[in-house]
Amino acid sequence: MVQEKSAAENAFANMNIIDEFGPCTKQLVAAGRTYLKSLNAMITASRQYTEALAKIASLANNSTLSGSRDIGKTDIKRFD
Repeated sequence: MVQEKSAAENAFANMNIIDEFGPCTKQLVAAGRTYLKSLNAMITASRQYTEALAKIASLANNSTLSGSRDIGKTDIKRFD
């Protein structure tokens, strides 16, 4: 019968592996975590930027000036 390890046992085993390979592994893990945090921040910023541009395009599309409406229509097509 195969026993499943608990999450605590897996975490402990992973820490033992990291300790075996030394500080370079710890630095690599820390760099990976930092990379993921910055990637998530970049994704959030990109989403907010796109939403802001879509809102500007919508406002331009609803404008009474024909030039702004044309720009708004063109920009809205880009976000669809």
